Amino acid sequence: MAGVDYQEWGLCIEEWELQESVVPPHLIADDFEEEELRDKDDDDDDDDRGLDGLAVKESVTCDIRASVGKLIEQSISHMIVHLKQLKFLTLLLENFLFSHVLDFLL
Repeated sequence: MAGVDYQEWGLCIEEWELQESVVPPHLIADDFEEEELRDKDDDDDDDDRGLDGLAVKESVTCDIRASVGKLIEQSISHMIVHLKQLKFLTLLLENFLFSHVLDFLL
């Protein structure tokens, strides 16, 4: 960044607008085509990079997948237990009501 005035680094967008200054070229957004080329290059790279650009270890990814899988399995088993309890309670209620209706009728 040789030749760039040090004060340009300290100015915010509002200050540039107030001063009607020209935005330094190193802060201007790239053209759409250049971004598209970069995106294609990024797609060609291996999938071992995280969202922040840091390399992600495969073992960590596997551990996360295993943890999520275990959590889903536990959640499903809890739901099944609750459904069985609901079914049991409805059967008890039906039997209770049926017996009382029979007693009332007889």
